[in-house]
Amino acid sequence: MKEWQQPVTTRRYLQPPQSQRLLTLWREGKVMLGEATAHPGPVIHEYATEHACGLWPVVGKEPASADVTRTESRICPDGTPVHTVINRYGDLAMTVEALGDTRRAATAYLKITLQNVGSLPLSERVGVYLRAGQEEALLPGAPDFYRHYDPDLSVWQALPATFRREGDVCRDGDYFVTFTGEVPFDYDEASGLLYADITLPAGADRTVYLTLGKGETVCRPYDEQKAETIAYYQKELGRLVPLPPALEAEHGSLIRHLTVQMLQCFTRTKGKELVICRQGGLQRHMWAFEALYVLEALDQLGDFDDYVEPAISLYFEEMQQEDGEVVPLGRYWAMASAMALYSFADHAIKVGNRYWCKHREAALRAFACIQNTRASTKEQVGVLVGLYPPRPSCDCELVFQSWTFTDTMNLIGLRRFADAATLLNDPLAAEIRAEYDAYRAVVRHCFDVAKQKSDPAEGIALSSFVPDYTGDETLFAFSPFIGTVTAALELDREDVEGLTRYMRSKGRIHEGLYWRMPDHHYSKDADGVMRVWYTTLEEYYWFDTFLRLGMTEECEAIIDSTLRYSMSPEYLMQERYHLRDPYFCPWSPNASANGRLVTMLLKLYR
Repeated sequence: MKEWQQPVTTRRYLQPPQSQRLLTLWREGKVMLGEATAHPGPVIHEYATEHACGLWPVVGKEPASADVTRTESRICPDGTPVHTVINRYGDLAMTVEALGDTRRAATAYLKITLQNVGSLPLSERVGVYLRAGQEEALLPGAPDFYRHYDPDLSVWQALPATFRREGDVCRDGDYFVTFTGEVPFDYDEASGLLYADITLPAGADRTVYLTLGKGETVCRPYDEQKAETIAYYQKELGRLVPLPPALEAEHGSLIRHLTVQMLQCFTRTKGKELVICRQGGLQRHMWAFEALYVLEALDQLGDFDDYVEPAISLYFEEMQQEDGEVVPLGRYWAMASAMALYSFADHAIKVGNRYWCKHREAALRAFACIQNTRASTKEQVGVLVGLYPPRPSCDCELVFQSWTFTDTMNLIGLRRFADAATLLNDPLAAEIRAEYDAYRAVVRHCFDVAKQKSDPAEGIALSSFVPDYTGDETLFAFSPFIGTVTAALELDREDVEGLTRYMRSKGRIHEGLYWRMPDHHYSKDADGVMRVWYTTLEEYYWFDTFLRLGMTEECEAIIDSTLRYSMSPEYLMQERYHLRDPYFCPWSPNASANGRLVTMLLKLYR
């Protein structure tokens, strides 16, 4: 099997920014509608209750879905999310162009063109399956899709058909599908299939139009809605400041697409007025760690304050507890308070005292919570006083002192908070800086001990666990976070080269990729080899370190590998990469990956 192929695009967003709905176009031409309802989190099992609906184009009297290995995908170069997939069924080419309107309760619009691309007349049955139900049943693997993408039509065929036809509309409760155009459809209620038998001369085509929505039926002319959607996104993209000329020439279209996708990850929830910066995919939660990179990128790209500020306000108005801790609308991460401080400080540095004063008191309570939490650490086996006490560092629920992640990210957040306090002349700036310096000294101690214990010939080996404690690495979902250590401690070149030398010897670096998933925690291939890489997270901090040290070749290698292995040809980012499976595209679109890549490009080209 060919290795190191670029990943494909499996799904794309259609919904507008700050919509309460998720509208997605899938590789086989399927379109889905789900909703984002406000809930406190933090566990994933809530997705079992998510309801959704969708439509799935098929061809043949024995209905068949498209062969997604042959799908052709098209995009608009300017970044507008009017998306197209083209699938072939013999000589019948089905082109699905799809977009969303710009309402908060958004509706999907489809233009399906059926063309005979052969030299002889063609007769065929075409159809669209309609289904509603639990999102996980309609989309096995939802919400994150840590699996090979191979859509199975039989899953839908086995689900109850609950839509009923009412003229040119099919309804299931509040869900609706409208259909108009040059093909007269019949509807089989037993199978939930809209279908038509068509005959096309060679070269001829027919066009049908559908809408998929919820609530009052919406069905305006497709071209009218398309023009309105394009105008809306041109206005949103008009906020972008001019890019450096070389960046515009090489990656201008990419930047605009990544920007639009990040905006589409902002959801104004149903039920409670919250603006959530979602992490992407079909997730409805907000992780302060992941949102950091989106908010940071948007602040560099232009005036997106009406996205950034409501999301940051969420930390202090919805997530903050009585003791000052920021608890995310997702799984608990110990670093969340520091990540909220980073985003708040980063934005305040951009806009000034107006914003700093708005949330200063709440931010200081979060800062005090970090101080108090660190001071609460008690001496015990496997625990170092001065670090954060044992707590979950990420979605892996292992409770331990993750000094290479929780503490390094806390440092990065506190450093940004201290920078803002100094720049804006806050009277507590010296106290904030002193806490950062004291915390940094403890983390630096961890690194120095690991360095002393390492064989210089092999390089510097770091453990996920604190010095003088041999923990079971197989209990933790990830290998030690090394890039974050280099960035948090601002290591010198000698130490950086010692770390990379050791990582290469363990197969943890490939060209510009810096984080192969550990062998112990995730599913290996049939031959027992782990071939999955977690992309952009570690690379982002390695990039910062290399840039600070003037190692531009390494920076360029990271950008090149990110473009080849973490992004599809249609500019869709994903969380992980399988070197033998371009259809393994989890958590895509991926908001934080978009933000990291945008920020790296802006830094490299400025």
